Amino acid sequence: MTSFDRPAAADEPAQEDLNNIELLNEYLLSDDPKRLETAKTFLATHGIDAPRFEMIVRLRRLREEVHRQNEVETAARVERNPMPNEEELSMGAYGEMIESTVRDAVLTMRHKGYNTLSSGFNELDMQSTNFSGTPLAGLDEASRSALEGLGAILRENSVTFRSETAEPEDIRRRWQKIAEALPDLGHPADPSPSPIAKMFRDRADRGELKKWYGRE
Repeated sequence: MTSFDRPAAADEPAQEDLNNIELLNEYLLSDDPKRLETAKTFLATHGIDAPRFEMIVRLRRLREEVHRQNEVETAARVERNPMPNEEELSMGAYGEMIESTVRDAVLTMRHKGYNTLSSGFNELDMQSTNFSGTPLAGLDEASRSALEGLGAILRENSVTFRSETAEPEDIRRRWQKIAEALPDLGHPADPSPSPIAKMFRDRADRGELKKWYGRE
């Protein structure tokens, strides 16, 4: 047994595994300077310098703010008008449930035929949208060049980019530029095939969305 794998002594604090992204996120959101320093040291071993670390912390906190606002907006929407429109039925979600920084871009992409599954804040300082199927498999070179010029990392079924700002409007504008640079597929997106989207449509058909969201 080496010094690296010996069990901790009873008076030694347990070492938490920050490779667990959920735990790392807790540290990044913490107001405890020791936890933040632990996260900073851990991420430094993965090549993340101090300025990028500070940006990651700001973005993680912005994500929490955006999600809290989603909850407020969704609750108000369910109270005001629980019946989804056709676009929302296709998405399988109220528009208010989509992160505000990517909401307009999601609608633009779906109008162009891209069946979005999840969009917005991803791990650390990354933003991403994932598609059903592989709509980018045959992407033309002009579109690819335009998208990569916006910092997009492209796969057959996703678009990702690293956010260099924690200003919500800057993130929203960048997403919209990416959505506009995607070529039109010539038809609107099909209804989302995700299980939660199917459940949303089922509850809508039965008039149970208000009950489902705990508003009655």
